[in-house]
Amino acid sequence: MSRVAALEGAAQSLLDRIDKLDWSLGADAISWDFYGHVEPSAARLRALLAAHSAPAPQVSQAAADVLAERRRQIEVEGWTPEHDDEHADGELALAADCYEASGDGRADRSAPACWPWANEWWKPTSCRRDYVKAHALRQAEIDRLTRQNKRLLDKIEIIDVAAAREG
Repeated sequence: MSRVAALEGAAQSLLDRIDKLDWSLGADAISWDFYGHVEPSAARLRALLAAHSAPAPQVSQAAADVLAERRRQIEVEGWTPEHDDEHADGELALAADCYEASGDGRADRSAPACWPWANEWWKPTSCRRDYVKAHALRQAEIDRLTRQNKRLLDKIEIIDVAAAREG
């Protein structure tokens, strides 16, 4: 039996015991107070079990292609998260916009004036492929913003801890 299956079994066993308590407690005020503390946790556990047992959502081919392109950008091109963090002026989002605009099928395949990098990095292909590149770049920008926000929150926490020590 896997660890997940064992945990699911233990959680279901606990819920079964809580459900039995519900019927056996009666109207005793102390018992109902106890039930009032246990039931919210049991409800959360039921929700977690239901979510876990639900079938996994199907990933569309487009989503799989975007994830594969992002992985290719990192592994083949070397555009790691650390490298992306150096592009804090909206360059990733702007590049995504350029590829998205390129996907409209326009005849001129030269780098747009707003392309943020050297023209040698402008590599449009087909309409669909350009959209995939655009969304992979958007994912990189979202990930970069997430890391940036985490660093800011970490700094705030450090400042709060230091202020608490001084105060």
